[in-house]
Amino acid sequence: MGLLESGQNFLWVVRPGMLGSDDDGDALSEGFLEKTKNQGLVVPWCTQLSVLSHLSVGGFFTHGGWNSTMESLSLGVPMLVFPQGIDQYTNRMLVVNQWKIGLGLESCRDDGVIERGEIARAVKFLVGSKAGEEMRRK
Repeated sequence: MGLLESGQNFLWVVRPGMLGSDDDGDALSEGFLEKTKNQGLVVPWCTQLSVLSHLSVGGFFTHGGWNSTMESLSLGVPMLVFPQGIDQYTNRMLVVNQWKIGLGLESCRDDGVIERGEIARAVKFLVGSKAGEEMRRK
């Protein structure tokens, strides 16, 4: 619901099984698709490079894999990085601390979920602030 709370339009790729259900539409919060039907689009697959190349994209919420990081970097799309694996933590450090082209996200909960308010705050910062604009210029 952090995406809904952010007020920003979005495209979210939810691969089958990604949220722990064969039908991941069922795994989304109840009413999420209905509440966001005018704000966002949830799809099972897309061509990442085509999406990142689109001029309307203001940011990329990513796990921080190297290919995703390089594609985003080369296209000037700032990132919200939420690492899931070993090398991705290093990539987040590069994106946030070295290159200063994104924000790092971490869960403060035992279940690994990021609080919705944190997601909303980060999305708003990335696409609606002067600092986010500067990240896009880099």
